[in-house]
Amino acid sequence: MHIYAIRHGQSANNALDAASVSDYMRTRHHDPELTATGRAQAEALARHLGAGGPGAAPAIARLYTSPMVRALETTRPIAAALGLTPHVWPDLHEMGGLFQENEDGTDTGFGGPSRAALAASYPGWTLPEGIGAAGWWEAARGRERYPEAAARAGRVADALRALAAESDDDTAIALVSHGGFLDLLIRVLLEQPLPEADRYPMIYLHNNTGVSLIALDGSGPGRLYFLNRLDHLPADLQTF
Repeated sequence: MHIYAIRHGQSANNALDAASVSDYMRTRHHDPELTATGRAQAEALARHLGAGGPGAAPAIARLYTSPMVRALETTRPIAAALGLTPHVWPDLHEMGGLFQENEDGTDTGFGGPSRAALAASYPGWTLPEGIGAAGWWEAARGRERYPEAAARAGRVADALRALAAESDDDTAIALVSHGGFLDLLIRVLLEQPLPEADRYPMIYLHNNTGVSLIALDGSGPGRLYFLNRLDHLPADLQTF
């Protein structure tokens, strides 16, 4: 089975020009929308995938997305171009979940769109049973910490390996997710050690709508065909 790992388009948070990390953390939105550039990137990627690129794998047969707004909005034109019904997969969300850092260093959590709101905005999309009236994120959790994110990457990898064991080499799926989580997931799929919790240098970096391709056969480490391809974007639309 082949997996296209796709980062979302540019979000309002990505476009923030923050003076420091702490400034960014306190001014960011917990669930930002795409910018105009992000929407253009998503449309360009959708056209590219609809035309059969990038190559090296069969056509995408299933499409999964994070429930965060920037991922949902990136998925929408891809689904239309490929004629697929997206599956919302909460475990594809970005590291941290839905939270806002407060001035005193504490975190406030948010539930995200309710099931009814998601169904209204994305009619026909497949929603898991766990999304209810309070949204997909447990607000009382506040911020997800690194060990939790690492464990979640393991769960997603296990689910993908199980799916690969039931599939053949002519199956391809796409995941629309986030930069931090995709770095973790690719490491786990390639059976590479994860970094220490207090030292987290990302190594598998993705530009907005960057595409990577991993092959799985259900056992053993995955094989990385390519990383962060941007064939679909002109230079003036390439952002991080």
